[in-house]
Amino acid sequence: MGSSFLRIMGGSNEEKKILTCFVNYIRFFVKKRYSDNYWETSKPTEIIDIANEIVRDLEYNREAFPIDKELLIELLYILFRWMYKNKWTDHKLVRRTSAEA
Repeated sequence: MGSSFLRIMGGSNEEKKILTCFVNYIRFFVKKRYSDNYWETSKPTEIIDIANEIVRDLEYNREAFPIDKELLIELLYILFRWMYKNKWTDHKLVRRTSAEA
């Protein structure tokens, strides 16, 4: 799933580095939370369920994955929307606006 996501995302070399870092962080977190073979055996639906943990734990993993928290949240939203549109999940994520916060 991560490879497919990276292939469809365009951008400059710097943007591609950020996206690769983002996908690697998601893989790292999922592997830590579930298993080494999660990507081969499961649909990535559970990633949506642990999105808050992914964001919260960024603070502890910032040295290895230097992504800004707001950027991580935006990229997660884009990834989850892409996953839904491409039938990787049936979970539809609704973006919370600042008025709802």
